Formats: sequence, structure tokens, C-alpha cells
Amino acid sequence: MDAVITRMEQFPLAAAFTICVAAPVLEELLFRGVLLPGLLRNYGPARAILQSGLVFGVFHLNPAQALSAGLLGLLLGWVYWRTDSLLACMWLHFLNNAAAWTLEQLPAFRRYDSVADLLPRGGALVFTLAALLGLLALGIWLLAGLTRPARRAASAAAAAPPARPA
Repeated sequence: MDAVITRMEQFPLAAAFTICVAAPVLEELLFRGVLLPGLLRNYGPARAILQSGLVFGVFHLNPAQALSAGLLGLLLGWVYWRTDSLLACMWLHFLNNAAAWTLEQLPAFRRYDSVADLLPRGGALVFTLAALLGLLALGIWLLAGLTRPARRAASAAAAAPPARPA
């Protein structure tokens, strides 16, 4: 893993392109473009999204990244199910990776050995986590209100009786 990081530091523009553009496009084509639709055809949305998120987390092959990647996979799976849009998933994936890559480039973040070193301690940690969970819940609630499951809308339209000619 250290060799990969060294190579990325030698070629920062190539690393930025790979992490922020290529990975979101290719991973979303694979996970939300191929895997999730297949799972949705065979299972309910909750099971399909959970399975694709789990596979997405494991796919990253980095134990430190597996949990956050799995959670991102759950969110992106839900967004895909709600919007039927790979572009929305690619955009959110890009924002996530670009934010992580940008933070990694800041000198203040490079002096820490672990993400845990950046977290506040004690009550401040609890407050920070509660605030982040609250913001996440608010974001999901807003997304849910602005979108509707595309598949349910399409199946409802297909089930409606045909209009009678005048």
C-alpha cells in the first residue's frame, strides 16, 4: 500500500483524475449500472441495496476504507433506486472522492497517522457525531422528498388502465 501512495504522490494529477473521475465513473457503471439492477430484479430494494453496498465496501480491499465505502455504497444504492440515475450516483461518488482527496492534500491533515487523530475527544466527539448523523438524516429526508422511486412510478403507469379514445 505504501508503494501505491508513493506513486500517487509522484503523479498528483494522475492520482486526482483516477480517484476523483475514473473511479466514480467505472465503479458506478459496475455497481449501480450492472450489479444493483440485477439484484433489484431478483430481490426487494432493501436486500438488493444492502448486498450491493456490502460488495462495494469489500471491493475496496482496504479494511480501513471498507466501512466508509460500504456506507457510501448503501447511500448510492438508495439514490439509484430513488432516481434511476447513474449520473446522480457518479456525481455523489465524485464529490465524496474529491473531498477525501482534497483533504489528503492539506498539510494539516498529513501530520496525522490516523483519521481517529483528527476526531475531537469526549463530549465534543458525541456532539460532532450527533451533528453529522443529523445532517445525514436531513440530507436523506430532503433527497427522499425531491425524488420518487422511478420504478414504482413506471410500474404504476403501466398498471393504469388505458385511456379511452374520445
